[in-house]
Parts: sequence; structure tokens; C-alpha cells
Amino acid sequence: MLKQYPSQISIETFHGCNARCTFCHVNEWTRTAGEMKDEIFEKIIFQIKPWAKKYVKQTSLMLNGEPLYDKKLEKRIQICKEAGIPNVGFTTNAALFNEKRIESVVNSDPDYIVFSFDTLKKQDYENGRLRLKYDKVKNNIISLIKFRNAKKSKIRIVVRHIDLKGDQKDFLKYLDFFQKLL
Repeated sequence: MLKQYPSQISIETFHGCNARCTFCHVNEWTRTAGEMKDEIFEKIIFQIKPWAKKYVKQTSLMLNGEPLYDKKLEKRIQICKEAGIPNVGFTTNAALFNEKRIESVVNSDPDYIVFSFDTLKKQDYENGRLRLKYDKVKNNIISLIKFRNAKKSKIRIVVRHIDLKGDQKDFLKYLDFFQKLL
């Protein structure tokens, strides 16, 4: 039995990514891409369930890569919540969302979703997040936020900004843009 317990849990349910961000180590990954087997996921939940409510402050269903590749993400969120695992969510680049997946994810009721979206400047975004299309990603984020708001869902949305150029004016526009949506 553990004498100390982690306050944050990351469960990488899918190893792989659709992007090739210039600041990420994705090109150095040596593990094979793929989805975690159900029995492994269920074993992890079984092992952390007895102490998670007391000690865990955040549970992330991702580590490296893109969790939306996991076709069972919504079911895994529900399994965690049914087991009493606290503060369950994930970080995504949002490129793999479509209308159906947005609805499915919001209905699975994660506690939080973090969007990795660095700038409102299309060229800077696409230069840093290779393989991703700025307009598609931005529209996916806006669509999910609007759907969440229409449902009056309590899902916390975080839009993560990595300031690659130290552009304060861009950052202030970015803040204003997302504060109006959220």
C-alpha cells in the first residue's frame, strides 16, 4: 500500500498525435501509436478508486499526443466519473472535432477541457502547429464552447496560450476574444 498518493493522475488512453508541433518532442517518440486496452484502463481505475477521492485533485485522460484519437474517450470519462475519480478531463488540439464528436464529448460531461490554441494569427499558428489548420481548429473550439453554453454545461474550458513571440498586443486580443466566448 502506498504511503503517499499522487494529487494528479494522467492516463494516456491513446498514444499518437495528428499534429507535429515545432516545440513538441513527438518526432522523438519510440513507442508504437495506439489505444490503451480496456482491461488496462479498467485495472488502473480499480487501483486508484479507493484513494482517488481523498487525494487526487486532477485526472487527465491524456499524456502525450491527441486524446480525441481514442474512440472510447467519452466512455472512459464516464467510467472515471462513475468510479468517483475527481476532476476528469483532457487537453486537445481540437483538430479532430466535428459536430457529432463535440456533442458526444460534451454529453460525456468531463469536468474540464483544455484547448491548445496559441494565437489568433493564422500564419503563426500554422507555422508552430504543423498539420493543423487554423480555421478548422478555431471553428471547432468556438463550436464546442457554444454547444456547451447552450446546454448550460458546467464543463470548465481552458484555452492554453503559448506565447512563442512575446507579442503582448496579440495576447491581449487573444484574451479579449476568448473571454467574450467563455
